[in-house]
Amino acid sequence: MPRGRSRVLALIVAMYVIEAASNMWQFWRNGLLSVLLMIGSSGYLLIAYSAVALVCGPFACIQLWRRRRSGKATSIIVVACALALDVALFLVADVGSLVPRLPSMTVKIAVLLLLIFTLRAQSQGMSNAETA
Repeated sequence: MPRGRSRVLALIVAMYVIEAASNMWQFWRNGLLSVLLMIGSSGYLLIAYSAVALVCGPFACIQLWRRRRSGKATSIIVVACALALDVALFLVADVGSLVPRLPSMTVKIAVLLLLIFTLRAQSQGMSNAETA
């Protein structure tokens, strides 16, 4: 994978991690974590996605920055979880209120497809090694 594309994808995944951290910080600071647990499945989905993003996301960013195959695979997990959260919330909530999120969902689908495409196309510049 070209260095520029790898770096751009790493920055995109970093934005997912920053967004998840920011959301969880805001919920914690405002005392709304318990409310997320009380509202049911959509609250559980948000907490689960945030956990995946905060655990897997930094590793994915570092590995993508270093142009390693494991970074792409982990990035696919983070982006797919973000997309699954958006789709699940789209299906659970009133569709009219989530129409502004459609561009976000489209971008996430495009990033996910790009990651899957680059993962399948094993390039010469990509290392299979897990450690440097």
